[in-house]
Amino acid sequence: MSPLLCFLLFSAMISSVCLSSSESEKDVRPFILVSPNGTIARDDAIPLFIVPAQSKPDPTTKVISKDVLLDPVKNLSARVYLPRLNHSAKKIKIPILVYFHGGAFCIGSPFSKLDHSYLNKLTSQGNVVAISINYRLFPEFALPTAFEDAWFALEWVLSQSHPLASTEPWLASHGDFSRVFLGGDSSGATIVHNLALRASRDSLLYGLHIYGAILATPYFLGTGRVPLDPPNYHPYPVLPSVALRVPPVPPRR
Repeated sequence: MSPLLCFLLFSAMISSVCLSSSESEKDVRPFILVSPNGTIARDDAIPLFIVPAQSKPDPTTKVISKDVLLDPVKNLSARVYLPRLNHSAKKIKIPILVYFHGGAFCIGSPFSKLDHSYLNKLTSQGNVVAISINYRLFPEFALPTAFEDAWFALEWVLSQSHPLASTEPWLASHGDFSRVFLGGDSSGATIVHNLALRASRDSLLYGLHIYGAILATPYFLGTGRVPLDPPNYHPYPVLPSVALRVPPVPPRR
């Protein structure tokens, strides 16, 4: 079984604990322990093996990466990945992938060894400029904080298309803003779904559009209990079906 699949299965197993408000104590050690007095103990570093960005090419994929700060007030950050570009391709714009990690909205990090390795491969094989978003997590920040952080991050990425607003040279120099893709796994895929719906309703910066979306094992709540839900499961309300209107894609520059 792949490490990513193991992580997704574990995320599903703990999701009902993380999202439930009926428990006096939420215990999913070694990840999170929420005591009845509200004290939160979190240790992402041990099980997820946080790794630094790679300023030198990755030995396997030749991808380089760096960390950027999106909003110092909210402490929103991200990791940007750039594939190996040969001399003739350095002036050619390549697609942009905005990625959101999984973890049932309460664990996970773009800086974990698991996600870093995955984004390295995705960047190399997809030949994209990728940016993996470090959105805020439950229980410190309840939903819809993750969705709002994701929208802010998407607009930050799109803002890099303007020469006077750009602060991230990898996106500005190599990213094709007419081909922006969203991607995510588990709860990250749910964030992608939320962004796509919102982008179909609200205008994005500079009239830009989402070119496509990748939803890997999206994490959705339903009206009935599934085997991993606790016996005292109380169904969450389900939004009515929404038809997603995909806006017309502008011609490639």
